[in-house]
Amino acid sequence: MNLPKPGFPELLPSLDATSVAIYKYALEAGGLTVGSVAGLTGTDPAEAEAVLSGLIAMRLLQPNRDGWVPTHPATALATLLAPVEIDIRLRELDVARVREEVAALLPLYEEHSAARESPTTTIEILDNLESVRSALDAASAQCREETLTAQPGGGRQQEMLAEATPRALAMLQRGLRMRTIYQHTAVFSGPTRDYVNEVTRKGSEVRIFGEDFTRMIIFDRQVAFIGDRTRPNLALVIREPTLVGVLADDFERLWRWSNPFLAVPQRITRDAAEGMSSAKRTVLRLMADGLKDEVIARCLGMSVRTCRKHIAEIMQELNATSRFQAGCRAMQRGLIDSGPLSVTPDGYLLPDGGDPSADSRPESAGERNRGHAENAFGAARVRV
Repeated sequence: MNLPKPGFPELLPSLDATSVAIYKYALEAGGLTVGSVAGLTGTDPAEAEAVLSGLIAMRLLQPNRDGWVPTHPATALATLLAPVEIDIRLRELDVARVREEVAALLPLYEEHSAARESPTTTIEILDNLESVRSALDAASAQCREETLTAQPGGGRQQEMLAEATPRALAMLQRGLRMRTIYQHTAVFSGPTRDYVNEVTRKGSEVRIFGEDFTRMIIFDRQVAFIGDRTRPNLALVIREPTLVGVLADDFERLWRWSNPFLAVPQRITRDAAEGMSSAKRTVLRLMADGLKDEVIARCLGMSVRTCRKHIAEIMQELNATSRFQAGCRAMQRGLIDSGPLSVTPDGYLLPDGGDPSADSRPESAGERNRGHAENAFGAARVRV
């Protein structure tokens, strides 16, 4: 099928001052020749013919036996514009016909739109970074009330923050509410702290959570983006209301159990002064659960190397040569009792002041955590 090419038709000719002067001379002299035009304009015959061609195109000159004679302007207009006006009218009729034919398809489209918006087709896979960025930009521009963002894995890369900052500031300037959750290791990232300071000054709210969670961004509780751990350039876009609602509820639970971002460095400094950092206490607590180094690192959003460094420092601080001996001394010092962190039945860590009974959580969550500690280090209590 041959489709019409977009663009504009060829423009009609126009008159310049030289053409007007030559037309006036033709009226006075009763006609023109190439020679007379050349003498009048001081040009050679070739250039004179070019000047004449403009008047001929405007139908203001017509040939006779000796050369060219002037035409009445009304006759020239009728001759020049009649075909153009007919073409315009035909195109207007054609546009009206196409509009009517296509508009007749609207009811058919609306009739089948519900089927296209079923849950099986409201999950879109974006498999490259440019598509993800474009979709995020579009969702940000359309957002009207709030965004909920969960960013696990520690501090964010400088280039990602540079891309996110103008988008976040634009939404804040429009009066949107923005809430973001990072993992606690993000507080050690200078670029991430700078970003948090900038957006919180504009009204954003940022908190941290100890354990791992799903990467997601939710706009107006209508559309959610979920990241893929194994493929960083891939994202799922979910628009099905029930699924988006479940993700938003998960975010709200994480938000209630999280700590303010900017308060964390103060607690870390205080805990370090007491002899063991907050990060090491968390590592020790997960060691008490019997978790492997790789699992502990993933839960806390740090590398396995950093996790093992914490474990080695814990062993050194406790003057222990084995995890068993570390358990003994940790129990003696009360480092793994019912302190600030607890483990919920579904495996989440509750941060300082977290209440597992909130949001219908079983009150035995803290007891479950202590039970894990006793299972891991129970023999140590007997032998102390």
